[in-house]
Amino acid sequence: MEITSTGHAGLWIKTLDIKILCDPWLHKNPKFFKTWSVYPNNNHLDWDRIIKETDILFISHIHRDHFDEEFLIELRKKNKDIKVLLPDFRFCTLRDDFEKIGFNDFILKELKIGNTTIVTYPSETIDREKEDCCLCVNDGNKTFFNWNDSTVTPEAKKDVIKRFKKIDWASGQFSGANWFPTCYNYDEEKKLDLIDDFKKRKIVHFERMIEYLGVDKIIPIAGPACFLQKEMFHLNYFEDNKTIFYDQWDIPEFNEINKIYRVLPGDTFTYDNIQDVKIRPFDKKKFILENQYTVDYTINKKELELMDNKIINFFSNLLSNNSWLSKYIPYKIYISIKNYKCFCLNFLKQSIEIVDSPNKKRTYYVIQFEQNVIHELIEKNITDWEQAFLSCTCKFERNPDIFNPWVLSFFRNLDNNRLQKIHKLTQSSEVLEGKMVVGDYEVNRYCPHQQYDLMYHSKIDLENKTIQCLGHGWKWDLETCEGINCSAKIICNKIIRK
Repeated sequence: MEITSTGHAGLWIKTLDIKILCDPWLHKNPKFFKTWSVYPNNNHLDWDRIIKETDILFISHIHRDHFDEEFLIELRKKNKDIKVLLPDFRFCTLRDDFEKIGFNDFILKELKIGNTTIVTYPSETIDREKEDCCLCVNDGNKTFFNWNDSTVTPEAKKDVIKRFKKIDWASGQFSGANWFPTCYNYDEEKKLDLIDDFKKRKIVHFERMIEYLGVDKIIPIAGPACFLQKEMFHLNYFEDNKTIFYDQWDIPEFNEINKIYRVLPGDTFTYDNIQDVKIRPFDKKKFILENQYTVDYTINKKELELMDNKIINFFSNLLSNNSWLSKYIPYKIYISIKNYKCFCLNFLKQSIEIVDSPNKKRTYYVIQFEQNVIHELIEKNITDWEQAFLSCTCKFERNPDIFNPWVLSFFRNLDNNRLQKIHKLTQSSEVLEGKMVVGDYEVNRYCPHQQYDLMYHSKIDLENKTIQCLGHGWKWDLETCEGINCSAKIICNKIIRK
């Protein structure tokens, strides 16, 4: 098996039987409203050769730093024989996006050709706040596991070991891909504390994955993007400017772990000859400063005013047809358009109205959008507004300051059919089972957020009686079972010792 890094989460995997292209994204195609760019630059790769020789295309999920529509259109035009290996997601969003481009030759779940076996392992939550997929490739000799941004479920790990005995090497995310805490209205000290906690947690989690998967070699991929807009320069990580978008060489701890291998776009390697690039081979700040551009998100007043009824009709339809959401979002969400109007979503009354400003005397959630960002969301009928959130062009404020996954779930699924499917799932008993003992407490083993196995991916503080998932930082009080920084409870019982 030979692998070429194509940048960010991109990998070109070649066995004697087949060539698989995973999550390709080109530097020349900035994503999320022209904010994210591939870093390091991958324009120098021989993309024509990659397109010509690829047999199988695998996209782990619909985020645009993985699903590069411009490149996929080119790929489809130049290689008509390519097949798409599609995860067996309960929602068909990814397939729909492929079909819009013209792809129609799909292989579902897995493929075996010659000595090569390729298996997909979807990871989903009931509320579709997360939909992603791992990929496992065995060439008859070695087993490579790519979890990219996904969650490795216990079932996935168990199945891989059952099929192939062990995982030899792996790759996965190590850095930031979020708008929290950067885009929230925290003071600088609190923001830096949250960034520091985020980085420590992610590094520990990445290190734990080595033990969890039992691998001898692991490759950091899927991050970070760089921000080339002048107005967003502050989002790039430098020693004198801490953010969640740190790169492989901003983690000194990696130098002490001989199982971690950092690679560059264009590097081609096998299990036996892969080399760790220990020193950043270029000037990161110089590259960003030399490639900066500006984007004007303002639009004219007439276009803004034409949006009013479209926004009201769009959300009125969703709220009136999904009254069940008020159980999970019992407070008002304000959509504020920069230098324009503010729209109030009332889930209890299933209504939307234009207001002068957010009412901050009670529980609330405020999202401020740039003018052209929300204009594009509405005009293009984009139903997953996480694209705007990930752009880091939005500003957020909430009271209380507790994460509610249903807010994100709503904005990721602005479609009646998807929301109704989610509602049906909330009535089901689809919950991972399993317990673990934490001091004097018996706790559900799997995080209620995205099913991380807390046996391996948690930080336990018995003195303060807390447990924190290393996946996304959710923390609970073991005594009360209440979330400390999230609205979800954890199932936990105190052990009565005789």
